[in-house]
Amino acid sequence: MYKAAANMQRRCAENVKNPRGGGRCLRNNVSDADAAPLEGGLWPHNWIKGVKCALLYVGGTTKYLKRGVNPLMPSKLKGMTSLEIAIIVAIVLIIAVAVGWYLYTTFIASTIGQPRLNVVSAEFSNTTKRLTLVLVNPGPVDVQISNIELAGTLVANATRIEVGRQVTVTVNIGISAAPGTMLPGRVILSGGQSFPFSAVVKP
Repeated sequence: MYKAAANMQRRCAENVKNPRGGGRCLRNNVSDADAAPLEGGLWPHNWIKGVKCALLYVGGTTKYLKRGVNPLMPSKLKGMTSLEIAIIVAIVLIIAVAVGWYLYTTFIASTIGQPRLNVVSAEFSNTTKRLTLVLVNPGPVDVQISNIELAGTLVANATRIEVGRQVTVTVNIGISAAPGTMLPGRVILSGGQSFPFSAVVKP
């Protein structure tokens, strides 16, 4: 072992003296005393110096090991690995946000519920020009009427119907129709939902 260390130290010393070799040991802060050939035998501290210089000679391994860096991993490869990790983390975050938003909207929709309205009957009097509607709110929420449309004619209305209640709504609509016919219409809520009906024309 001592002989091998001595050979490594001598080769490092030759590299220091050789300008064409680049002086790898000197560039790694190794003095001439550390890189000089051994004289008078190989003592343990000289053996350590020889091993240190040899390690620096073959590629600066000691410097990298002290910094906690793997000298076998190129810097470009490390950059690509970091980029791939960042992309994976971004994809996971996007999926997590999408799933969370879906669950949130589903929960809100289930707790709030959609308004419903049943049109029990609808009659239009051609003489009085009045439309009479019997409406029932089955729930799960109260509803607010904003407009009532009959045969393309829109009339504003602000009737509020609570859950489980039946209400009769009467509006004046200035149209004429033959008795016995049916006129299409719809009830429009404040939230934009509409519920169609067909009104029977009375004399």
